Amino acid sequence: WDCGVFVCRYAVALYKLRNQPITFGELQLAKPLEKSITQNDLMKFNMTDIDLLREGMGKLVDNLSLLFLNEKNNKKQQMPESPYPTLLGGSDDILPSDSPTVLGSNDILRS
Repeated sequence: WDCGVFVCRYAVALYKLRNQPITFGELQLAKPLEKSITQNDLMKFNMTDIDLLREGMGKLVDNLSLLFLNEKNNKKQQMPESPYPTLLGGSDDILPSDSPTVLGSNDILRS
């Protein structure tokens, strides 16, 4: 399950390396990009680093969840109740009898 954390760690390292120039000569080497990317200090990490990143990402998701749920609840309280029943529960009729009904793609709305 750490494979996703490793991918994130490599992505961070590559993001930080994005402005590092790579010469055409480096691409002609037997092992291209080994020195500039693979052996770069940003790519040197261990399981302690992965554990810390996993913990940090968990805290981030927890905090974002709290913010999201708080905002969702605030919006729910501010929204007026819809006069139309929902598809999940409520009446079998989707629209009340006094609302316009769509007859078909070539028809017009009628009240």
